[in-house]
Amino acid sequence: MKNNALVFIQNDTPLTTSRTVAEKFGKNHRDVLKAIRELITQTEGMRKNAHTPMFTETTWTNEQNGQIYPQYLITRDGFSLLAMGFTGKKALEFKLKFIDAFNRMEETLRELYDQPQIDERWIQTRLGTKKSFRPFTDAMALLISHVHRNGDTRPDGYFFGHTINILQNACGIMKGQRDKAPVANLNKLDQVQSMIANLILQLLATRPDIKHFEQFAATIRLQLDQLDRLLGGQPALFLNGGC
Repeated sequence: MKNNALVFIQNDTPLTTSRTVAEKFGKNHRDVLKAIRELITQTEGMRKNAHTPMFTETTWTNEQNGQIYPQYLITRDGFSLLAMGFTGKKALEFKLKFIDAFNRMEETLRELYDQPQIDERWIQTRLGTKKSFRPFTDAMALLISHVHRNGDTRPDGYFFGHTINILQNACGIMKGQRDKAPVANLNKLDQVQSMIANLILQLLATRPDIKHFEQFAATIRLQLDQLDRLLGGQPALFLNGGC
């Protein structure tokens, strides 16, 4: 519930209460309750197609004595109808304040609904890619240690960056765009990350003759081409110049 003292949002509807109206307009709450009940009786049957009632009876608890008392939740239309009978300069001042408060709450709701709604399936798919990224980085660490032991002195970032490029190009995802990628691309990213991680571990365990990064990259490229054909996708783009 979002509150700005005069008006709050509940169930996507800006509301005020009979107690707030009574307090701000200097009325006895019992008199406001009576006025609302009279309006409910007078308008009964006139708003059959209305989705939200103008007045909804509820309760509040007095913190001093623990007693429960009635009050009404009031919509903008209900407030306008109720406040018609309030006259005087001070009443006009508070009418304007309430109208402004309702306007601001309605604007808050519009802004909330104007924001892109993130699809739950996209969220779960993106979480899956983050989960499969850890085994990928673990496998890359083993690969980098392997090529270093075989005399390649290029920095770790060279191997990791080039492999990430292979990965992202294969999935149609540009650098820094994972959080904006469609579900289909993220699904492929999840598959390809896992495939590359498993392939690296397999090569390290079974192919001691493969000692250089370019050899690993060429094998990864071949496997990704085969995966693309299996999935019916377009051939993946890969690094130029030795990969």
